[in-house]
Amino acid sequence: GGTEELVLFVEVERKAQLTGAQVRQFEDAIREKVALATGITPSEVIALRYGSLPRTSSGKVRRGHVAEAHRADRSAGVAGRLRQVVAGEAVDGVG
Repeated sequence: GGTEELVLFVEVERKAQLTGAQVRQFEDAIREKVALATGITPSEVIALRYGSLPRTSSGKVRRGHVAEAHRADRSAGVAGRLRQVVAGEAVDGVG
């Protein structure tokens, strides 16, 4: 079978205005804090614009849909298609 990995998708506050470098710093800081708190280092931390994650009608994140979209991005070789910098710019070199 396949291997499991931890990938975190984190929505950034709507009013935040971050550069690509700041987004990478944010993702790295979350990765480090999760690793220190749990002993598990996420393979990826992906910052998204607030409201980007698909939700059910009751407001729960559609985790299966997010995981499927992420796997599709990886197999297509499209780094960072799910990522959206809060400023609305692409993040180069993240992924």
